[in-house]
Amino acid sequence: MVSRIRTSALTALLAGAAPLVALALLELPLQANTKELPYPTLDELREIQLAALDCGRENQSSFCDKARRMADPLMDNPKLAASCKDAVWSILQQAKVATQNSYERRDQLNKASSELLVFCKKQSGSVLGNTDDLKGEKKSRFGLIQNQNQ
Repeated sequence: MVSRIRTSALTALLAGAAPLVALALLELPLQANTKELPYPTLDELREIQLAALDCGRENQSSFCDKARRMADPLMDNPKLAASCKDAVWSILQQAKVATQNSYERRDQLNKASSELLVFCKKQSGSVLGNTDDLKGEKKSRFGLIQNQNQ
């Protein structure tokens, strides 16, 4: 009877600890991959764009495979916006050799490749512009109405 109580208590303890152990095991791969992915350079984006354009124009596996191979790692980059990943996804889906190289197919690849540069390039400055000239002075951000208290 005592061993039965010990067994049921041990079983209850293990059952309560199992979710915690499973959660800790699931977190291990996330902690192991702490290496930060670099932001793609403008040259890398331009090379992907040109490969996608070549794929649309030539409809050959060498160009299409190159475009997909170069664009694929961008899907895993956490620094890229969703709009960038939409353009990358479109390239991954469209950059395949087609039996007929239609205008619609080429147009979709051209659109996705142009969106790649627009949405994926690293923004170089603040949206508000240069804030150095605002030091020590109060200026209106929008320039619509000057502050009456000056």
